[in-house]
Order: sequence, then C-alpha cells, then structure tokens
Amino acid sequence: MACYLLFSPVQNATPQLESDHDMDNVCRLYKHSIIELENILFRCVVPSALAAPLLRLFGARIGANARVYTPLRLHNTHYHHLMMGKNCHIGRDVFFDLSQQIYIGDNVTLSMRSTFITHFDVGDSPLQHYGYAREEGEIRIHDGVYIGAGATILHGIEIGENSLIAAGTLVKESIPPYSLVAGIPGRIIRKIEERSMSSGEVYGLPNPTENAVMTPRTVE
Repeated sequence: MACYLLFSPVQNATPQLESDHDMDNVCRLYKHSIIELENILFRCVVPSALAAPLLRLFGARIGANARVYTPLRLHNTHYHHLMMGKNCHIGRDVFFDLSQQIYIGDNVTLSMRSTFITHFDVGDSPLQHYGYAREEGEIRIHDGVYIGAGATILHGIEIGENSLIAAGTLVKESIPPYSLVAGIPGRIIRKIEERSMSSGEVYGLPNPTENAVMTPRTVE
C-alpha cells in the first residue's frame, strides 16, 4: 500500500512552472545538486588513488605524478579553474575555493587542512553598504613552494618559487621567491638561501647531525 501511494499519480502533485524564471531556478537547483554530489564524492567516497584521475575527468588540469589525498574539500566548483603541475602533494582536508583560478606549479606541497580562498563576499550583510564589496582574484603558487598545515591563502595572492609558508600562517599579501613566512598575518621571517646539500645545510638551516658523535643505541 505504501509503495502504491508513493508511485500512484496524484492530481496536481507536480508543480507547474509558470515562467522562465521558475525554469531558471529549477535548472540552477539541479546544477547545484550535481555539484554537491560531486563534492560529497571527494569528501566521503573517493579513495586517494582515484582523486587525481577524477579531477582530470571533471575538467581540472592535473600534472603527472600528482598525489591528491582525500578527503578533498571543494567550493564554488569550477573544475577548470584548478591547474596543478607535476610531482605535487595535496594533503588531506585541503580546501579549494574555485570561484577563480588556482594555479599550482611543479613540485609543490600543500599540507593537510590548508585553505585557498579566491573570493570575499559579505552576502546580504549591511556591510556591503559600507564599502565591503565583493572581491575575487586568482591564486598563483609557483614551483617548489611548501604550504604548512592549516595555512590560509587569500584571493589575489602570488607565492614565489621555493618559498616556505609555516603552519597556521594567514597569507594576505603576495610573497617573493625564496621567502620563509610565518604568523597572522604572515610576514617574511627571512630569505631562504639556496645552497647545495653537500654544504651541510638545507635552505640555510643548520644540519643537526653535522659534527655529531654517533654512538650505538640499544633497541628497546
């Protein structure tokens, strides 16, 4: 009986679309529903091994040997706005706002729970009448950059090659190449010196094993 009531025709059960505006609303709702289903896939269903291939399938440009770990959180999902080079690592729970383009170069690491926001909008808040208009802009992350866990990169930001953004940093201004950045808001702590590994230092940081006396240890 329940199945009969569920599927039997009922007079006027289907709402009539009275205008083009109604049809536009239905199409918009349908599109948003599909996008939300795709987002749920990346958050809850898709294993990490399939994340990069699926992003390519949906229109993102993902380079060779990209390691994208799920869950992956997508917002304003225009897949073609995501462009990623080769040998990149995308950690778990990374958040991409794809209102505008996010460009990621080669050999980049985006650590877990880092956030990339390409727009600012106060919505219906009265703040819109006090000069807080909608803003948006692409994010460009150049080759060799490391973004620490929980860092936030705002719209319109460019991060120069081989820069290191410390965990939890809020980046609201563009960063030149070879910069070590930390804090809220982020500031340049110092420049990273490009040195060879044979010099005993990595990026200008002392090698903790240099001149150390190695003694046997008992395995417990």
